[in-house]
Amino acid sequence: MRINKSNISLLCVLAMTAGTAIKSQAIDIDLIITELNSNTLALSGGDASHWSITGGNDRWTLTRSGPLDGLGYGVTFASWYEKEDRSLINSFQASYYGDGGFTIDISSDQHITDDDMPAADSTPVLLSLFPNSSQIPYSVAFVDKGDSSGVPETTSTVMGLAMGLAPLLILKHCRKPGIHGA
Repeated sequence: MRINKSNISLLCVLAMTAGTAIKSQAIDIDLIITELNSNTLALSGGDASHWSITGGNDRWTLTRSGPLDGLGYGVTFASWYEKEDRSLINSFQASYYGDGGFTIDISSDQHITDDDMPAADSTPVLLSLFPNSSQIPYSVAFVDKGDSSGVPETTSTVMGLAMGLAPLLILKHCRKPGIHGA
């Protein structure tokens, strides 16, 4: 295949389009709970300013300062795998009592049981309150940095390197003697 300027332009456009398509599929997350260490949680996301945190030693309670409009009451459970050990989870129980409050109890580094159906670390989960099991428009993600060894997540690192290096490799190929652009 002869590499010319139009082929390089096309490859660059395709790479940018692929990156934009991946980014556009992201959802807005209402609450991102990040475990920084066994005594510290950090909150971010669109609704983070409405929450307060108490606790430590891998056990926390989050309390929302006001009710969510249009909801009655209920309880929901969720869990996320520990990043380094898939036999352990970060468990989550949210209790919503309408005007009475919204609390979330979190336990980190718990052993997985047959009743758990954990999501991957950092995966957004849309809450479903029981007893009526209807989904509510509220998403939560748990990010475990508490046990992290500082090694980046492999898939996103490799993808980022590949997307960044592809144009450089194409340009290097184009500059070899005997290969001329159109």
